[in-house]
Amino acid sequence: MGYNLYITRKRIWSDDGIGIPFEEWEAFVKSDPKLSFAADEPQTVVFTESISDWLTWSRGNLYTKNPSNEVINEMVRIGISLNARVLGEDGETYKGNGDVVPPATHGLLRRMRRWWNDRPLSKPRDIEIVENPFRVGDRVKDIFGDQRVGTVRSVDAKAMHGLGVIVVDYDNGHTGRSCCIGHGLEALDEGRSEAFDVSKQSHHPNEN
Repeated sequence: MGYNLYITRKRIWSDDGIGIPFEEWEAFVKSDPKLSFAADEPQTVVFTESISDWLTWSRGNLYTKNPSNEVINEMVRIGISLNARVLGEDGETYKGNGDVVPPATHGLLRRMRRWWNDRPLSKPRDIEIVENPFRVGDRVKDIFGDQRVGTVRSVDAKAMHGLGVIVVDYDNGHTGRSCCIGHGLEALDEGRSEAFDVSKQSHHPNEN
């Protein structure tokens, strides 16, 4: 799993707080001949004198994994220039040249916070909008058959993040709502209700 080391302005690297803006870090890298951005990772910097060592900007911190003593000394140098400190993932402070100041307290909580803050953030997949077979005024029945017959009042295929909503006024006086996906409705042969003037109906009503 490895052990992370951070350049941070925060009291504890995993806390919310004032971090190092990426724009400031980018300007510093461009001014430092010992650093350069990786070609395939826009937020990762490599040391020009070492292929294996790197620094990545994330959530206002700069971090690396299992650094050598030489890189730790470089991180301390960078931290001083950025008005920041070098902290281990358990909160110990690295001063350079092998000098490490232990934190006031240790605990599992910080490890858990590290996992939470460094977890990959996946982008939710968009739901495909399903084309609905019904229109306003269509006569339909639901899964209860002839006991639940009604007229489609409105159809909004984009509602509920793409699941869609069909509103039906049933002949028994009740109003039902179904998703466009798996609606369970069946069109009746009697066709569309003459009570609905389609030219005056909206397919995307604002309902209370």
